[in-house]
Amino acid sequence: MIGKSYSFRTELDIQMLGAMKYHAIRVPKEVQSEIEFPTGTKQRFEGTVNGDPVSGALLPTGTGSYYIMVSASLRKRLKLQLGDPVDVAITIVDPNVVEVPEDILEALQEDDFNLFKWEVLTPGTKRGFLHEITSAKTPETRQARIRELVDRLTNSQPHEPIQRGLTRKRGAD
Repeated sequence: MIGKSYSFRTELDIQMLGAMKYHAIRVPKEVQSEIEFPTGTKQRFEGTVNGDPVSGALLPTGTGSYYIMVSASLRKRLKLQLGDPVDVAITIVDPNVVEVPEDILEALQEDDFNLFKWEVLTPGTKRGFLHEITSAKTPETRQARIRELVDRLTNSQPHEPIQRGLTRKRGAD
């Protein structure tokens, strides 16, 4: 299962999640039938949408099908509108492996105990922190977020969970 690749063409759609609407790519039934999904769970992937690199999860709808959430930034970058065709190529990846960019890894490695605290975080928590850092629009903001992550690890107690979410000012990148 891990390492297996799939390609399909579909269109940008809407996925309802309660009262919320999300732009989404629905995984066609014929592709979905080839992918092994532990009951009701998601599968992590890396791939491309219209040639643009993406990573994320194939998410269950609750009705037996799966979709990929499409961010506003990806829609803007690819100039996608509702109903536009999308070419998707994905490879299923190990959900427990989280790639850490070099500058963040260097900051974590400055203190062995901080590196240990980082290593025991769940993959999802790590991905959340990494997303907040790597989505910064300026190098200064990225560095500030790296420092904040390191400070949170430094100031955390070994028995306390480290909550996700770095401090962000409204309207700031």
